[in-house]
Amino acid sequence: MSKLNLNKVIIVNFVSLVLILFALPSCEKPADEPIIIKNKYNDFPANPSNKNGYTLDFQDEFNNNALDLTKWPSPTSVTTKYTFSDSCLNLYIDATTKPANGDLVYNFRYSQINTYKKITKLANGSFITAITPTEGYATKYGYFEMRAKLPDCGGGGHCAWWMVGNPDDGVNQTQSAEIDIIEPLYSKVNDSAPKVHPWYDNNCYEWSKMLNNNGYPEKEYHIYGMDWSPGGIKFYYDNQLIANTTNSPAYKMTIILSLYACSDHSYWSGWDNGVYPKIFSIDYIRVWKKN
Repeated sequence: MSKLNLNKVIIVNFVSLVLILFALPSCEKPADEPIIIKNKYNDFPANPSNKNGYTLDFQDEFNNNALDLTKWPSPTSVTTKYTFSDSCLNLYIDATTKPANGDLVYNFRYSQINTYKKITKLANGSFITAITPTEGYATKYGYFEMRAKLPDCGGGGHCAWWMVGNPDDGVNQTQSAEIDIIEPLYSKVNDSAPKVHPWYDNNCYEWSKMLNNNGYPEKEYHIYGMDWSPGGIKFYYDNQLIANTTNSPAYKMTIILSLYACSDHSYWSGWDNGVYPKIFSIDYIRVWKKN
């Protein structure tokens, strides 16, 4: 073989070796890639405001960063602290919230809005309410819905979305039943704890249901619903039926949103653990009437 041909062979072999080396996988350790941690919390999406077969009768989407006092004419005696963020109403209790009625022993504190103008406490601890033609809202029967995130504070205390009687004559104590659409303890937020208390209404009976709703209701927004009819009440969580009764109050009722804390060991929902703020965040409240 001539010297020229030998050089050609050497060059060809060298080029082939280089190409093979480039084709082989790299032995170098790849640069560290960012680790993506998926958020384990997932808000349940809001339902549309139109509901097939129903007409919207009451609605507050809390989009205006101000409380509509024609809908929520809370009495001056009610302690209310709230903010707005991301089109949600945030009811809260913090370390500066003063005790109701100046009670420094039990330090019973709450924050609340409601659709009544006047409330009367009866001898057995129940309530009846009144509205005016231009302030407040009371209704009988319908489908009620709230999208909300519950307080993430643990310990004693509770929040509630509830309804109380609104007698036509303003004084009829037999129209004093209470519906707790939700009344979860801060320590058990997966139990939305729907209840009915008849109080002076002899046509209703005492009813409650312990539940274990899925998800993380203190970290996520979920939908709570109630279908109230003459034949009973159906309770819903994220559009799924979770409980029902076979009778119901047969008169108008007003709506209350509230959260509570108390330093009394004997208080039924437990002793305040001092974790603040306690925030009940509500995206919307809607009421429909069946067509």
